[in-house]
Amino acid sequence: MHLGEIEVFYLDGGSFALDGGAMFGVVPKVLWEKKSPPDEKNRIHMRANSLLVRAAGKTIVVETGNGTQWDPKLRAIYAIQDGDPLIDSTGRHQLGS
Repeated sequence: MHLGEIEVFYLDGGSFALDGGAMFGVVPKVLWEKKSPPDEKNRIHMRANSLLVRAAGKTIVVETGNGTQWDPKLRAIYAIQDGDPLIDSTGRHQLGS
């Protein structure tokens, strides 16, 4: 997307899962599970969406995703996507140019 001389691109920061009840609070499960069906652990699928902004000769990443420093136990609890999807996504936008 272009906003004048500013370019904005979507970056995939990966996926993870959080407890649906915690995310929706007092909203009854029968309402939110229609839009965000939970898994067997009552977690809903979430995305770590990031933006790449280019303006005035600068490149800026807004929101850097989940990172890669999760131990296996926490990676399993939060169903954090393997690898580093943000690096893969930024590579498609040729950050060096």
